[in-house]
Amino acid sequence: MCKRLKKDVFKIMPIISLKQQKNDTLSKEIKALPPPKTAYVPLCSSRRENLVATVSVGDTVTPFVTLSQPESGKGSPVNSPFFGKVISIKKFVIPAVGKLPCAEIEVKNTAEQHPDRETAKPEDFSKEEIMDACMRAGIVDELDGRRLWEKLAEASRSGLAAVAVDAVEDDLYSSAGLCVLMNYGGEVAKGLILAGIAANLAERFIAVYSDKSWDEKINESYGGLPVRRFEGKYPQNHKLRKDLDAKGGGIAIGPQAARALYRAVTQNEMQTHTIVTVAGDCVLRSGNYLVPVGMPVGELLYHAGASEQAQLILAGGYIRGIPVTQDTPVYQGLTAVIAVREADKKASVPCIGCGSCASVCPVGLMPNYILEQLAGGHYSMVGGDAIGCIGCGLCTLVCPSKIYVSAGVAKVKKEILELNKFHMEERSDVYGKR
Repeated sequence: MCKRLKKDVFKIMPIISLKQQKNDTLSKEIKALPPPKTAYVPLCSSRRENLVATVSVGDTVTPFVTLSQPESGKGSPVNSPFFGKVISIKKFVIPAVGKLPCAEIEVKNTAEQHPDRETAKPEDFSKEEIMDACMRAGIVDELDGRRLWEKLAEASRSGLAAVAVDAVEDDLYSSAGLCVLMNYGGEVAKGLILAGIAANLAERFIAVYSDKSWDEKINESYGGLPVRRFEGKYPQNHKLRKDLDAKGGGIAIGPQAARALYRAVTQNEMQTHTIVTVAGDCVLRSGNYLVPVGMPVGELLYHAGASEQAQLILAGGYIRGIPVTQDTPVYQGLTAVIAVREADKKASVPCIGCGSCASVCPVGLMPNYILEQLAGGHYSMVGGDAIGCIGCGLCTLVCPSKIYVSAGVAKVKKEILELNKFHMEERSDVYGKR
C-alpha cells in the first residue's frame, strides 16, 4: 500500500493563487480552422480499446465514414472528419495514453454536418435511443478521455443521483469549456438533460470557476439548469466532487461532451472536431479554435501565429499539461495547447527526493513514491492511490527536477480504471446490473 499523508480528501486546502489569463481568449469568437493537407486521425482513444481498422492504405474516405470500429461490435467507432485518401497507418504518442495507431490521410476537404431533427426535445428520446446515438457518434469526454457512453452506462448501474457539466477551468489559460458554455449554453444544457435521462440521474447542474473578469458573461442558468460557481485558490475541481458526493454520488462530464451528446441525439452528428484553447507567451493570435481531429499540433500553432521561439508545447493546459511535439495529432478530448518560451521547464533530472510534490498534494498522496514504485513495475502497490489523484498538476509545478509527475500518475490512473472497466464489462451488459 502506498504511503499517504494524513489529509482528509474532503478537507482539501487550495494551495496557490493563480492570476488567470483567460480574458483575451474569452473575448474572441470561436474560429473554425480549415483542414490540414495531411491529418493523422487516432484509430482508438486508449491502448485498451479494441478497435479494428475498417480502412486500408489507398482507400478513399469521406466525412463521417467509419475508420475503425469495436472488434466485439459493442462500442464507439472512429469517424473521419475529411474527404481524402489513406496513405499509411502510423503510430503517434498521445498524451497520458501512449502510442496509438493513426490513419494518415491526404486531405481533400471537410464537409459540414447537416441537422435532420433540429426541433426535437431531450424528453422525446428514450434511454436506449440516447445511448445508441452516443455510441455511434464516438463521443469522448474531454474531462478524462473516456467514451461518454461508457461513463453513462457505469453511472446507470451504480445508482448515483447527480450529473454535472464541469466547466471549472481553474488553469491559467484554458477557457475552451467556458467558451463552449458561453456560446452554446442551450445545447450544453440539453446534452446534460439527455445524459441524466440515459443514466437515470435526476439532479443536474452546471459548474463553473468564478472570476470577476468573466462572471457577468455567465448566465445564472441555462435551459432551466442552475449554474453553480466555485471560487478561491487553485485547485477548485475537488469542490465539485464534494458537491456531487453530498447529493448521493454523481458524475461530471465536459461541456463539449454534453454538447456533442445533444447534437448526436437530435441531429445525428458525429464527434470529429474539438474546440481548443491556444495560448501562451509565444502565441500572437490566442483564442479558441474549432479544430478537426488529426490536425498536427504544429499546424494549429501556425494558424494561431505561434512564434518559432516556442521552446515548450503543452497539451492540456499550463499546469496539467503534458509536453508534446509539433507532429502530435489533435485528438478527441484535447482542449488546450499552450506554447511557452520557458526552456528550463523542458529539461529534467532524476528525482532528488525533496518531497515538494507530497507537501503540495491536496489529497495527501506521495507522488514521488508512486512514480518510484511504477518504475519498478509495482502497480499493485500504488494503484489504489493513483486512482485518488485529482489531476491538479501541483506536483509537476513545484518539482525542482522538472519531472512531469502528474502525467505519470494520470497515465497509470487511466490504465487502472480501464482495466477495472474491462473486467466489469465481462460480467455485465451495457444496461445490466453489477
